[in-house]
Amino acid sequence: WDMSTVQEASDLREEARRRGVKYHFGRVAELCFLKGSELPEGDPDRVYKGRHVFLGDQVKDEDFEAAKFENLGSAPASVGATRAVQAVSCTPGYEGIQADGYSAYTQSFLGRIAGGGTLTWVAIPPHRWPPEWVGKYRSPMVRLVLALYGHPDAGTYWEEACTERVKSVGWKPIEGWPSCFVHPEKHAVLVIYVDDFSMA
Repeated sequence: WDMSTVQEASDLREEARRRGVKYHFGRVAELCFLKGSELPEGDPDRVYKGRHVFLGDQVKDEDFEAAKFENLGSAPASVGATRAVQAVSCTPGYEGIQADGYSAYTQSFLGRIAGGGTLTWVAIPPHRWPPEWVGKYRSPMVRLVLALYGHPDAGTYWEEACTERVKSVGWKPIEGWPSCFVHPEKHAVLVIYVDDFSMA
């Protein structure tokens, strides 16, 4: 989100009505969880993780109606595609590699480009407010810029941005296999399932 865009929620709703445009209003929540909770205490893989998420099921428009999204729909790779990469990794001369995309969704903009899509404003948790907001705003909102986890269209924006990036470094899409690529020069195959990468 962009803290420099802060405005009062009621002013933003009035602005949208006056301009005759759609604004979306939502909230950001903070999640904290223990990854590897089943592991014994002291295990290095038992770590706390945290993330900010967009509460996409509670979004309203400027008239307090349920927000309508583009509902773009992503096309993740199939289980069969992942198994195909695993099979290739077992053949002589190949090996399998798996990795997670680091903060994947937030590598893409809402609406594909900075400033694209429906203007989306979010309330952030009060303990994240800068001191100058306290007493000045009752319901401050800031512009959501990146495709935060929880936004109904975030997966599609990430998929599109990721596809463009892998194509830019020589990967070619495999026709009929969404999110699957081949690298003709490296003789490699790549499957992307949301933010999980499998390559052979």
